[in-house]
Amino acid sequence: MSKRRRGIDAELNAIAHSIKEGVRNFRALNQRGDHSQVMTWIIDGKLACAARPLRYHQIYGGSGKALPLEAKPDLDRWIERVRSEGIVSIITFVSEKELGHYRRLLPDGVTLVDYYRGRGFKVDHIPWSDPAHTGYANFDAEILNKRPSLLAAYQQFPKPVLVHCSAAIDRSPPVLAYVVYELRKNGATN
Repeated sequence: MSKRRRGIDAELNAIAHSIKEGVRNFRALNQRGDHSQVMTWIIDGKLACAARPLRYHQIYGGSGKALPLEAKPDLDRWIERVRSEGIVSIITFVSEKELGHYRRLLPDGVTLVDYYRGRGFKVDHIPWSDPAHTGYANFDAEILNKRPSLLAAYQQFPKPVLVHCSAAIDRSPPVLAYVVYELRKNGATN
């Protein structure tokens, strides 16, 4: 591996680490019942990262849990909180299985992606299974594969854009790191 490639990889890892730190902060607040922060800004006013709605909720949170009907008001509050931050576009990596967690909350045939659109957001869904559940064997290749899709969607969407997977740990940070790196390289982070 070239010295230049190692330098780029180190920068990508540092950016991803910074994103994960921001996620840890809002996760801790949410798990204590403080929903004042549901996302972390990566590029102020332009790009943010979050976990899927209610993933870290103190009552309904968790991995692989279908949300009960009584969680609907909390889903709507999450969406309004995101909107209050100015978010107008959402790009999500949640898998079809993860979309299923919201089935009880939404009308028949309406997915979380549809619900976002119905609430006025511009949305792109780039399905991606969580490697924590499917294995990490091809994960590096999957990251490389998702990078151009995320960058293209981000560039075409109105800002600010929120990106989320399920937990905002494995999928979103490394791909977002690439987007930030590319934007910095081109002077587009201001």
